[in-house]
Amino acid sequence: MRRHTIKIDQDTFVLTDDVRAQEVEAAALLAVQQGGGMVNVFHDDNRNVSVLVSPGVPIFFRSDTVDEDDAGPDWVDLDISFREPDF
Repeated sequence: MRRHTIKIDQDTFVLTDDVRAQEVEAAALLAVQQGGGMVNVFHDDNRNVSVLVSPGVPIFFRSDTVDEDDAGPDWVDLDISFREPDF
């Protein structure tokens, strides 16, 4: 099993699946090439997280192989997708 995460500034998001990880990476690249834009990073039935991506903003994509029952590496904040942003 693969676990995909994206880190933008101080926030780390666990992406839902392989296809979603590819979609977010492609959308982020397109946004940077166009000078900036909103990228939908996470969504489920109850919540949507979009991020303004622009040139100069470092974004880290990570993909790890994990066991099905692995709770996740220590560096991943699995609750970040459900936290309200600090504006």
